[in-house]
Amino acid sequence: MAVCSRCSGIYVGFLLGALLFPLYKHAATTAPVVLRLFAVLISLTVMDIAGNYLGLWHNTRWSRAILGALIGIVAARILVPGFMAIFSREESDHGTQTG
Repeated sequence: MAVCSRCSGIYVGFLLGALLFPLYKHAATTAPVVLRLFAVLISLTVMDIAGNYLGLWHNTRWSRAILGALIGIVAARILVPGFMAIFSREESDHGTQTG
């Protein structure tokens, strides 16, 4: 399956962010700060795509991959706590069932 370098960066960044989550889950960053950072990274990506399309600059595979990886890491910081809550609820639901 062919995947562009930006998407590959997002996937690798998300994996890295999810693996490192236990190290920074107690960090002082709050949800609004993380969401603002995510919005900034998405805005940079849109500008990068637009600038390349308009011929203002030419991005490289590495610049796309690095920007994608940053998006993936921040996305993991946003999504992993929700995944953990869902899975912990499912485990507790299975433990309370009588059968």
